[in-house]
Amino acid sequence: MTKTDTPGSRAPDLQSFSDPVEAAARMPSLAEDERRADIGHTLRGTVVCVLGMHRSGTSYLIGSLQKSGLFLGTHFDWNPYNQRGNRENPEVFTLHEDLLASNGGSWENPPEVVTWASYHFDRARALLSKYAGDGPWGFKDPRTLLILSGWKRVTNDIRFVGIFRSPIAVAHSLHLRNGTPLERAMRLWNHYNRLLLDEYERQPFPVICFDWHEDVLHEKINTIVTALGLRAIDRNNRFFASDLRHYHDSAENHLPEESIAIYRRLQSISLR
Repeated sequence: MTKTDTPGSRAPDLQSFSDPVEAAARMPSLAEDERRADIGHTLRGTVVCVLGMHRSGTSYLIGSLQKSGLFLGTHFDWNPYNQRGNRENPEVFTLHEDLLASNGGSWENPPEVVTWASYHFDRARALLSKYAGDGPWGFKDPRTLLILSGWKRVTNDIRFVGIFRSPIAVAHSLHLRNGTPLERAMRLWNHYNRLLLDEYERQPFPVICFDWHEDVLHEKINTIVTALGLRAIDRNNRFFASDLRHYHDSAENHLPEESIAIYRRLQSISLR
């Protein structure tokens, strides 16, 4: 089931959290597509993009932003693994799936390099024209971390908000949902969160931790929405529900050293 929001009448004055940057490497055979996607051909309209690994609270974060007035457009408001809905836009989802497939990968088998073809850029521009014309539009899909360079090429007004969760909690959640072996799930956690840190290093943006207590999350969410020019959320109108966290464990026992280092770095950049 999908649902469509009603956009606000005026775009709020948003604080800039991120600037467009060029992708590091491109396939020579698609040079013409890259020229067509030059930043000079961007579309106007603020986009708020949630960045985070699967099973890490991205649905909670985008749902909270929606409660603060962020326009999501058409989105899923229910699925069997998240009774409140993952809040993902089906057109964004299919674009990202097609992008990964065309580069020989998937969300659980990330390609080393993701190159956008001209028709991918066209689809992204169509989405921006559809949703980001009258006010800030937001979306979330964990796959975004794998294909982010193209979005930064088609809009010069994108704001990021990040969220992370302990590697052991994510690994167990993926194992319960998909049957993903814990070791493989941990490697995926490392990969996605390295990308999150890389993006933060390019231009800092607000990052929160889904392992925090509900009251702390509520406080930090209101810090974020205030900076974005959205309305604060009343304590009795939170998006958070206990069933959003089916597994909770932030212990570092028996974690790979790389995962521990990444998790500690994420904690160091999170909102205080």
